[in-house]
Amino acid sequence: NGKTILCRSADVNRFQSLADINKPEVRVMVNPGGLNEKFAKENLTNATIIVYQKNEEISKIQIDKINDMKKLQNKENRKDSDMDYVAELEKDVRFQEAMHSCLNCGICCAICPAAEFYNYDPRMIVTTVQRRNNDEIEALLKSNTIWYCGQCMSCKTRCPRGNAAGMVIQALRALSQKCGFFTESEKGRQQYGLKKTIGESILKYGYCVHPALVKPELHPEQGVIWEWIYENKEALYDRVGANLYKEGAGAMRKIHQKNLDELAEIFKVTGGQEMYDIIESESKKKAAEMHMSTDDDNNEYLMHVITYNSNEHQD
Repeated sequence: NGKTILCRSADVNRFQSLADINKPEVRVMVNPGGLNEKFAKENLTNATIIVYQKNEEISKIQIDKINDMKKLQNKENRKDSDMDYVAELEKDVRFQEAMHSCLNCGICCAICPAAEFYNYDPRMIVTTVQRRNNDEIEALLKSNTIWYCGQCMSCKTRCPRGNAAGMVIQALRALSQKCGFFTESEKGRQQYGLKKTIGESILKYGYCVHPALVKPELHPEQGVIWEWIYENKEALYDRVGANLYKEGAGAMRKIHQKNLDELAEIFKVTGGQEMYDIIESESKKKAAEMHMSTDDDNNEYLMHVITYNSNEHQD
């Protein structure tokens, strides 16, 4: 096709064809109004296309991004003990707002729905963080425990000191993802499932949950009725005026590319895309360790993290 891409040297083998580039997790930067933009929008419909006004600055931005990724990689490659986890948590505004001195009264546990069903104690999470023991916090970041919380924030409404264990857990989850520790637990690995389904659906379709997303093989709990709806969704959604995959009004209308581009840019500037990239890369490392494929046409790891249950999460 006469086109040449500029990418990291480490990714040369990753991007050998248009099919390799035309994926939701891949971002393609082009200059506006030229043949490159036209080619990208016609041939890379699944990739995230970023239009940048100044063509001569694109290579510099790419180099800066590579340097940022190298810094992140260097940080990840440091010994775990070199990172002060509490210091990292204290940079998170959610932690700042939610973490005050804990009285160990246990009211958060009494009101917590997750504590009723899981081997889970939100008070112990707060206590562990307060002790500032790096080894204990690292074990927490690698555990299932921080992923049991349903984020109902009942703890916030009842705590006499105004703590919010649920928000502390949000900060812990973000740090676990940042460090790549989430792949060490069964529940943490499910982040890959969320990223590949809801996460990519937001950027591709503009919807958190799109009918194309709820595949019967991934959601057997939906039953045979949903299987029939899924197989006949175009005709069925037309009958109810949802306008599936089509321009114009309707509950499931096609979102204009301009809006999707703006959404992708929001994810980029807020750090959401960087988090997606970390989840993707760390999950692929874990998949390789588990000898599972992450190919688009046979993603064994995705099926595993969505469907597997060890049944070891209750007393």
